[in-house]
Amino acid sequence: MTRRLRVRSIVYQMAHLGADSLLIVGLTLLFTGIVLTLQIAHEFIRYGAQSTIGAVIAIGIGRELRTRPRRCRLRGARGARQ
Repeated sequence: MTRRLRVRSIVYQMAHLGADSLLIVGLTLLFTGIVLTLQIAHEFIRYGAQSTIGAVIAIGIGRELRTRPRRCRLRGARGARQ
């Protein structure tokens, strides 16, 4: 049995889960970066490593938090449908 591909529905879902969720993903990353900076900066300044704070934050967000935007986007989309 062949199912018809609903192109209009697919394009709508791609736009809804992609471009329409950029604001919430951006805000999540912004506040995550702020919290990480506040937690890490105090200790780095204490040990005289101020020049490495930015690099450590970038690496931390890149490695540890790379799945968070996807989870937030999917949770937001799931909650909006209910």
